[in-house]
Amino acid sequence: MKRHNLKITIGAVLVLSVALFFCVTIKKSYNEDNSKFNQKGELKQKRDTLNTDVFVDSLIKLGYLKYALDKDFENLKAVILSDFDRKYGVPILYSNDSNICMDFRNYLCDCESVFESGGIPEILKELQPAFRKRGIKIVVNNYSEYFDTTHNWLNEKITINETEYIIFKNYKGFGWGEATFRLAEILNTEFKKQGCTEKIYLSSGGNNGQIFILSNEIYQLINDNLKDTEWKPMEILEWAKVNYVNINCYN
Repeated sequence: MKRHNLKITIGAVLVLSVALFFCVTIKKSYNEDNSKFNQKGELKQKRDTLNTDVFVDSLIKLGYLKYALDKDFENLKAVILSDFDRKYGVPILYSNDSNICMDFRNYLCDCESVFESGGIPEILKELQPAFRKRGIKIVVNNYSEYFDTTHNWLNEKITINETEYIIFKNYKGFGWGEATFRLAEILNTEFKKQGCTEKIYLSSGGNNGQIFILSNEIYQLINDNLKDTEWKPMEILEWAKVNYVNINCYN
């Protein structure tokens, strides 16, 4: 009698195990099939992460180093190949002697410094070589900032190429991200007005912020091959969302 009950128990366990296996398999298959589609039910484009050699080769073919000096080209390519990291991305290529960005694409952008008094005109000076490489005219005609101690708010504006842009209007608080976002937004407006097909992207934040000047194709390639959202170059509205930035600080 005991042996008979044991057989029944073992049989029941086997049946349950098989059923569970099929349930898990079906669910996994369902999830995998669903992951192939976006929210509109359209088939997603498959994006495979490239190995480093292929990635760097693709980056160069898309013109990542097109603005670099000819004498620096091979050395910069070698540095990218050796230092590219799936988490932290394409290395920042600054000259040790002159502290000039040698690829004219990936710049340090300390958001605290951008927010400080005179921070935006200062970083615009640093970016001038990149503008000239692209035939972009960014001339600061006027700049003013005023902190109202009665209301404890900041008003700041800048005139670029005879167009006035408000940066902060009656703004209270620490606007590290807000100042950086507004800078990027203004530059993208000027780039578009002047027919430039590249634009500003942002990554990270705080004292570790970065500004990228990229074509859409280069942006997509880098974005597809980085693992960490924090260090990916992002569309500025996406960056603002990730960093909880108030994008209406000038209205």
